[in-house]
Order: sequence, then structure tokens, then C-alpha cells
Amino acid sequence: MEKIENEQRVGSGITILSIVYLVFQGFGLFALVSSIVMKEQIIAKLAESGAVLAFNSAEIIISIILSIIFIASLILILMKKSIGAYLFIAVQALSIIYNIITGAFTFASIFGLILPGLMIYLLYRKKEIYFERLKF
Repeated sequence: MEKIENEQRVGSGITILSIVYLVFQGFGLFALVSSIVMKEQIIAKLAESGAVLAFNSAEIIISIILSIIFIASLILILMKKSIGAYLFIAVQALSIIYNIITGAFTFASIFGLILPGLMIYLLYRKKEIYFERLKF
């Protein structure tokens, strides 16, 4: 049997948003890894300036894991794999729940839901690629 390739294209909106997300996540991942590597210097500078800020490595490691899974989901979306769309939605939900638990979710954070909502809408518009097994 021949394997039939999906000849449908990913849309330009999904491509642009994925690239924007990949750039932001790349910079964020670099900042998170460098903050773990230079933890002592950051704590010393904070103590020197008199700022009282808790520097928790566990929160940073959780953020790194979420970023890596998020980047993997974006790559899978660009490769037209349906698991990427499901992973994207799951990671967004986990990120929101994590921000609510840690107290980082504020009223201004609602504006941060615009891009993920737009991405989910664009994925839904291409449901024949990403959600082929679901009946809407």
C-alpha cells in the first residue's frame, strides 16, 4: 500500500505565529538557562542592590521544561503533525494553570492569551490537517 502524503499547506498565519513563538521561546530558554548557570552572581547583585527576591531553581526548571515541550509542539505543528496541535493546547493550559498556582497570573496576563487564542483558532481553521480524526 502506498502512503498518501498530506498535500495541504500549513497557512501563513500558523507559520508566522510559529516563527514568532520560536524566536520568543528561544530567547526565553536562553535567559532561563543562563539564570541557572549564573545563579550566584544574580543573587549577589540582588543582595547588593537591596532587592528582596526569591530565586527558586525549581520554578526555573519547570519553565525550561515547558519551553522545550512548547518548542517541540511548534516544530510538530510546522511538520503538519496533529500531535503538535494537541501538545500546543496542553502546554498552553499547563502554563496558565502553573501561572495561576505560582501567583504570576494577573489581570494584565489576560492580554497574553491573545496570541495563543489566535493560534488555536488558526489551527482549528486547518482542522483537516490537525484534527482529522475529530468530528465537529
